[in-house]
Amino acid sequence: MTLIIAISPDIKCKIKPQLYDGSDDLEEYLTQLYLLAKLNDWEISRFGSINWSEVFRAELQTRVSLRNESLSEQAQTLKKRTRRAYPGTTPIVRDTLALDYFIDAITKTDIRLRLREVGPKTIYENEHIAVRLEALRLADRPKGRSVRIANTCDTDDSEMVSEIKEIKLGIKIYKMK
Repeated sequence: MTLIIAISPDIKCKIKPQLYDGSDDLEEYLTQLYLLAKLNDWEISRFGSINWSEVFRAELQTRVSLRNESLSEQAQTLKKRTRRAYPGTTPIVRDTLALDYFIDAITKTDIRLRLREVGPKTIYENEHIAVRLEALRLADRPKGRSVRIANTCDTDDSEMVSEIKEIKLGIKIYKMK
């Protein structure tokens, strides 16, 4: 949902907000509602999800990679949830928290440890490195080549040696002819 409103003191227009159905981002909807309230000179009560920050923090702490979720999608979700969980913090602090939550949410131990070793400074750098590591990990996976074991028989070594000698003798005789 995108709503662009140019607020000018000379122009007054009455625009009603859409009903919130839960499918869009709550923060975005409340920002648009706030702008409409200001534009329409409505009594402004406190909008926002500050009281919900504890819920969003709990979600961040227990978040793990979802099945079929790309690392890019996971990073976007965590950035959005971190903004909701810490609404009063600076962008630098939120990015640092999102970076830590992103690393913690990765279920592949080798990728998570490698990211901690590399120590990316931003979530964007972290996302880029994680995607690259995931691609390298997938490329390094065995290609489904299976090795067959030939049938073996339990024979005596002496029997095998004598059979080999017979075969060699047969080859020599064949070459002489």
